[in-house]
Amino acid sequence: MRSNRNGNINWDVGHERMCQFIANTLNDPDTSDSPELERIRASVSAILDCENPDTSGQGGPHYYLTELAVRWCLWHPEPIPHVPNPTLKR
Repeated sequence: MRSNRNGNINWDVGHERMCQFIANTLNDPDTSDSPELERIRASVSAILDCENPDTSGQGGPHYYLTELAVRWCLWHPEPIPHVPNPTLKR
């Protein structure tokens, strides 16, 4: 079981899908170079594989992916329509 602040009690397959969505979305050669693309994959893997992920701030995988998500949004300002996934909990 993952342990982090609230024990990650609500971590489920939906969160794992979210991590994969983030990895797939940020895997954008228009926004990131090759070493950065590798770090994105490593950061997502670290979050998915770690029992006690580093959420301490700058330098951790959550922080890094958050910073890249902001940059990605600045590079891609047009909204992307959301298509609900009926297999996920609401």
